[in-house]
Amino acid sequence: MEKRMLAAGIIVDTSTSEYQKVIPSPGAQETTQQPVTTSPEGSGHKTRLQKQWERTESDEPTVTYYTVKAGETLYSIAKAHYGNGNQYRKIMKDNNIKDPSNVKVGMRLKIIK
Repeated sequence: MEKRMLAAGIIVDTSTSEYQKVIPSPGAQETTQQPVTTSPEGSGHKTRLQKQWERTESDEPTVTYYTVKAGETLYSIAKAHYGNGNQYRKIMKDNNIKDPSNVKVGMRLKIIK
């Protein structure tokens, strides 16, 4: 078992294969906090901070354009693109549409995801 001093009163066991576990040193006071876990290099697991960083990097919106076909409504278009017809207001906002009944066949709509 390989141990390393992390901070006063805390020893980290670096010999575990999947996660590093925080072990209080002898004589240290008990705490009610959850143990800190990190993902060792090459384990395939991602830490909470790594996942958060990936979300912020990929949070750039994707813009596509859609041409309205006969019989479609903003509700049906929103349901097809967002999975929820109630998102039609987002399409209205993104395309500066004041009245949903003014959507015409052939109109090109910006869909931002």
